[in-house]
Amino acid sequence: MLKQTTKALVSMTAAASLLGVASCEDEELTSCPTGDLLSHAGEACSDALSCSGGEVCCDDGTCFMTETCECIDGELQCVAAGVACPEPPSTVCPDDPFADATIVYEDGVSCEYGEECCCGQCSPSLVCSGTGEAGLACVNTDACFAPDCEQGLTECPSEALTAQAGAQCSGDFSCEGEEVCCPDGATCAVTELCECVDGEFICLVADIACPEPVETQCPDDPFADSSVVYEDGLRCEYGEECCCGECSPSLVCTGTGEAGLACFNTDFCLAPQCEQGLTECPDGSPSAQAGAECSGDFSCEGPEFCCPDGTTCAVTEGCECSDGEFICWAADILCPEPVETECPDQPFGDPNVTYADGLLCEYGQECCCGECHPSIQCFGTGQPGLACLYTDACLAPSCPPPLTECPDGKPGPFAGNACVGDFTCSGPQQCCPDGTTCWSDETCTCDGGQFVCSTTAFQCP
Repeated sequence: MLKQTTKALVSMTAAASLLGVASCEDEELTSCPTGDLLSHAGEACSDALSCSGGEVCCDDGTCFMTETCECIDGELQCVAAGVACPEPPSTVCPDDPFADATIVYEDGVSCEYGEECCCGQCSPSLVCSGTGEAGLACVNTDACFAPDCEQGLTECPSEALTAQAGAQCSGDFSCEGEEVCCPDGATCAVTELCECVDGEFICLVADIACPEPVETQCPDDPFADSSVVYEDGLRCEYGEECCCGECSPSLVCTGTGEAGLACFNTDFCLAPQCEQGLTECPDGSPSAQAGAECSGDFSCEGPEFCCPDGTTCAVTEGCECSDGEFICWAADILCPEPVETECPDQPFGDPNVTYADGLLCEYGQECCCGECHPSIQCFGTGQPGLACLYTDACLAPSCPPPLTECPDGKPGPFAGNACVGDFTCSGPQQCCPDGTTCWSDETCTCDGGQFVCSTTAFQCP
């Protein structure tokens, strides 16, 4: 719905005051001016003159003139009007067709609500249509108000049985739906059964109880969940017992195709009958022989382990023969945190990140006395987080007085200083070896209260 939202009558005095347009008593408008009509409001004109302009077009292609001027008593008087473009019509059906009658729906959009089923067919209870105007045009279908059904079903329908549930039927027959199978592919059953009872097609729906899926992976804890079914033949090993130079799992569990695992303790080292045992360091990791019998007096170290930085390395396991038993120890290596060499987007950074020692990060800017400085400076210390401080560069600046004339000597060092007035300065002249070609390589000017300098390069002939 279009609404004229603004109207303004611009008189000659108002136009001259508000728009800054000077009236011309010597010239008289005899034809419509081009461009902005309102800028000519109040000018002298011929009485028959009438103009319009300021065309505005909406998204739907509708266009309007927003400026109208007419010559009244020899003066061009103008009216300005605003336009409100209509909202685009909705193409989405609302949940409640009567909730908001102000919404405009696209002509031809169709919305259906409710359902009525009879004679083996179902229809919406209410059908609403968009007309391009506000609200929806709705009609009750009364699909089952006084149904005149034919004989109805006389045999099993070809489509899904439950879609015909409640339909009229005649005769004595029953129907079964299609077979449904579980994901295992072996468990299948019919889940739909319908029959004609007293002229009505009655249907029953049943769920199929699919077996629990079979787990094929060993659990971390074999006794955590006894309801899980594990694959028949699955073997899982836990713990380790080492003696006589050999190691074996402490617990072995197997799947049986039933819930839970069947487990037994190996007791591998309960009563070992070992030979002489180790007499020297074994190949590979010595801790793999931990607990084995040994003889002699010797010790072994495992291979060296290095952190991702490539510089921090250590031996993390060692063993020795003590009282006929190969005793081993293990230690963790403390790898340093990775060092960040780039400044974060925000000051202070992440307190958990280690920033490179000597890293300098600057944030913000404060400018005074012709110079600019960062507001915050942060430093990496090789420890987590950044050490930051506020520079307060311009908290109490002591700026030199503004220049009012050219300074002595080279003006370049005073670039950026404040200045007052309109003056230009040149630096000392430079001369080529020929003694005749000379120039000044610096020129400075007081421009807008700031002493601005430029340099000029010159190549001697």
